[in-house]
Amino acid sequence: MTQETYLKQLNTLKLANFDWVKGQEDVFYPASWDLLSLHKRVVSDFALELVRLMKSTSLLSPSGMIITGQGGAGKTHLLGRFCQITLQNKGYFLMVDLSGVRDLLESVLEGMLRSLLVPLQELKGLTQAERLAREILKSVSFQIPQDFHERHQRGNLVTLNRDLERVLRRLSMKYPRESMEYFDILRSIFLLNSKDPLLQRLALSWLQGKPLDSESALKAGFKGSRPKPELVISGLSFFMALGGLFQVLALDQMDHLTSLFVLLSHLETGDRFTEARRLIANISDGIGRLTTLCSRTLTVISCLPITWENLSQSSLNTSLERYRRPPIALGPLNSPDMALQLVSARMLHAANRAGYTLPYPSWPFKKEAFDNAADVYPRTLLEACHILVRELILDSREGLPIEEIYQIFEDASQGAQASLSYDPLPLESAPLPQMPIQEEERAAQGDSLPYLFTFQDDAKGRQSSKMERDSELIDSISSDPEPLSEQLGPAVNMYARYQELLASPEISELKNEEKEDEAWPQVLSTVLESYLANKVGAPYQTLTCNFDLEHSPPLYHCLLCCQNSRDRRASRSLYLRAMLKENPKAFKSRLDKLVEESGISRNNKALRLVILRFTPKPSGEATASSYENFESRGGMQSKPSDQDLAILLSIQKLKEEYTVGEYQVFMEKYRPWEKLLFLEGPLEWLSAE
Repeated sequence: MTQETYLKQLNTLKLANFDWVKGQEDVFYPASWDLLSLHKRVVSDFALELVRLMKSTSLLSPSGMIITGQGGAGKTHLLGRFCQITLQNKGYFLMVDLSGVRDLLESVLEGMLRSLLVPLQELKGLTQAERLAREILKSVSFQIPQDFHERHQRGNLVTLNRDLERVLRRLSMKYPRESMEYFDILRSIFLLNSKDPLLQRLALSWLQGKPLDSESALKAGFKGSRPKPELVISGLSFFMALGGLFQVLALDQMDHLTSLFVLLSHLETGDRFTEARRLIANISDGIGRLTTLCSRTLTVISCLPITWENLSQSSLNTSLERYRRPPIALGPLNSPDMALQLVSARMLHAANRAGYTLPYPSWPFKKEAFDNAADVYPRTLLEACHILVRELILDSREGLPIEEIYQIFEDASQGAQASLSYDPLPLESAPLPQMPIQEEERAAQGDSLPYLFTFQDDAKGRQSSKMERDSELIDSISSDPEPLSEQLGPAVNMYARYQELLASPEISELKNEEKEDEAWPQVLSTVLESYLANKVGAPYQTLTCNFDLEHSPPLYHCLLCCQNSRDRRASRSLYLRAMLKENPKAFKSRLDKLVEESGISRNNKALRLVILRFTPKPSGEATASSYENFESRGGMQSKPSDQDLAILLSIQKLKEEYTVGEYQVFMEKYRPWEKLLFLEGPLEWLSAE
């Protein structure tokens, strides 16, 4: 082994992320190593519930879902999957952290507001609150002036009041009671999107029920007094449900309640008994009320089995029948193969960043190392792998070679025992929250729901999910392969075929304007799939690629997003579209729609639009005006060379002719996308640190 290879192996180990904890805000930002086949049946069940909700025309909410599992079973990770599916299907996802809860509805409202203000890559960097304001206007058929959003973001209260009165009149025709009851909430939604910090704080304070002085309330235009949490929850949910949209409300981190139930079983009287009893009643009643307070909302509760058992059996409970029984229970991994895939996904990601080609996907963990991992929970496996990798890194500092790992758990009982151990806090050390006195499911048969679709195989609708690609890739590459030199044999043969294809390309299809919406999404999806799978970026960057499946013809052919978890303001989005039409009207129409929908602006440094074209823009004054507007907003035109087109078509052909495993090895070794000069600049801009 050369010194260079040894250093790459060591860097791979150092970059391997076995973090087993997912934070509340992390659910909005999927990690590239997340294994989408984990808990697949539960995800399908959730998708079915969404289908039913999306097809319903009623404002009523369906029965809630209960997800139970031991600590480390992957409950919060599963909520992250639910979040991505919800956002991909035009819903709102609202995450609520109930750790330290003192009042259930207050915590739910806080979680809703936090979720609405998180910028999301699925929304091109917008927050759900910004999207909500736009959807409200659409739902009442409000004719939106061109500068409407910019004008209101500047905090022009005169025009805001005038426009809100017009929206209110339209809304009252269909919803007279709600339009009056929720008027201040409607005002708050638009003020939240203001770029005036004072107005933002006033709106947030009013929604949270904090007292406002009369001058501040007058400035913001609020007519009502401090609202109760249930009114704001109901109002926000009502506005999110307009236009037939839906919400998923996820409640997590409520397992501290277990200690309260133990307390009740040991005490009969006293202040702590009274306080615990009141808190449990508050939470139980609040959970039950959510399904009636919210409109078109699927409520999902994630907790330990004992937590839900105690809540549902409590004599204090009178309203939990609005949730599906029995709960959906998350178990251990169930098979060594699933454990192998879970670790392989993380090792492949680390190796890509380190520039190292793994001899097998789970390196340094041999296939037999997972034989005793069938009955463990994901967290237990990742904790054990973290310890073993750390030992390898420490051994390397003493000059020892990097050894392969043949055993993670000594036997099956050790792995199972490690997974089942759960020690709640002793009662004496468990803090009791202060309890304030209360005041007076397209996955169905024949109907497909996108599971985080990342790449579109063609413009006619055939789609391939990242979940399927992850599983197919890991299954296709042997876990105990031949030596690396022999493993790359097919890649060498593919390189010869690749050179043959480059020598005689049929690039006319990519220059045919009649096929721009069929050929270009296909070749872009193929090459960008490999680019994203092998991109070595900063650990806090997450790259994704999406395609326009809503419009025909599509507004864009590709939307690349780089999410920066360290600094959300540094996240970037890049639109790509082949625009080959020579007819001035057709060209102008598509360009105008794309510029408007993308929202590009000279002032928005995080958003770029690049059109691909081989000839100058069509003639005509109207076309020239549209193109000038496109350039003034920062739009750019790129001309792919014939060599670029040959590379795109050759990569596509290789993918069709060879197996997934052979194709993946070839792409990792030769990285042909790096020769695409027309993408070089845009991709460098996208992932620049």
